[in-house]
Amino acid sequence: EMMLAARDLGHEYCALTDHSPRLRIANGLSAERLREQLDVIDEVREFVAPMRILTGIEVDILEDGSLDQEPALLERLDVVVANAGAAGAGVTPFVDDTEENLRSILEINVIGTWHTMRAAIPRLAKGGSIINVSSVVGLRGFSGFSSYSASKFAVEGLTRSLAHELAPTGIRVNTLAPGPIETDMARQVTGGDVDVIGSMTAMARVGQPEEIASAAVYLASDGSSYLTGQHIVIDGGMLA
Repeated sequence: EMMLAARDLGHEYCALTDHSPRLRIANGLSAERLREQLDVIDEVREFVAPMRILTGIEVDILEDGSLDQEPALLERLDVVVANAGAAGAGVTPFVDDTEENLRSILEINVIGTWHTMRAAIPRLAKGGSIINVSSVVGLRGFSGFSSYSASKFAVEGLTRSLAHELAPTGIRVNTLAPGPIETDMARQVTGGDVDVIGSMTAMARVGQPEEIASAAVYLASDGSSYLTGQHIVIDGGMLA
């Protein structure tokens, strides 16, 4: 069983996780986004195995214990994807940034991820996989992204520390570090012109959400059974 705390990439995770007999979506941001993801689930339901159960649950990942109050999430889990995130005010010079913006980003990207893992770990089976979504800005500094970068560096730190803590239990913890991906967040940050950041990559294009979801499927599978405390960078060569 897989639990997904999702935002922009939720649709693609749903469509690609054919290896998982069950999928729960815990959407941490809004009822509107949850409804959109459930609409996509209805579209793909006929293509997945008949025994597969797909359900959506709206929770507040910023509230400690909110995931624990959902009976549907009390079952055993095999995979957790912590994907909910926010970029706040977007590209903002440090001298123009505000504490309010910093706190809002940290709450969703760090505290939300922390709550998701805290709720999931007791329910993860041996051999389970936690996949936290970080970013290339969590691996290298970029001008104008100080608050967002700080939050993603924190996610990387959480991931590596937990990889050591949970290794004796057989649970793996890794991150995905996407570069420019064609998502609502990228459109928000670029004012709708995502090709601007795509041109910064070696491949001179933005990535597609399904290209991130494919990497998540690998981290969820037994094929990555010896991989923990690592990040997989999917950035079209941006950091090369």
